[in-house]
Amino acid sequence: MVAMTYWLWKLSPFFARHITRGHDSILGTPNLTLLDLYNFAFLLIGLYFAVDSFGPSLTWFHYALTQSSSYGTLTPQQQGNFYTLFKYLIKLFLGIALVFNGRKFSSKILKYQNKAVEPDAAHQRLSGRDV
Repeated sequence: MVAMTYWLWKLSPFFARHITRGHDSILGTPNLTLLDLYNFAFLLIGLYFAVDSFGPSLTWFHYALTQSSSYGTLTPQQQGNFYTLFKYLIKLFLGIALVFNGRKFSSKILKYQNKAVEPDAAHQRLSGRDV
């Protein structure tokens, strides 16, 4: 598998030239900001978490419902199944939260970064060094 990945990586320029033959493949990003990049990162990670855990959480949810309705008390194995279900549900909800709140998280990160940079710049001005 690693060898196949390596060769796909090495041959990717060859494939790209043949796939995009006759098309302008230059991608201009003059208006791309740091906020846009953070938004994209939160969206991508959120989608990964949500898509990765959606199927298993449905499967474990169905399995947990059928197991809990069959018996009056839960065995240790069935209790472990609930832990597995919650593991996937937490990952699913985290992914959904990242998808829908990514812009808010991005702006908070930028505000935090700006506050962290300002004291350093003020300290440099006071000590006589240019920023």
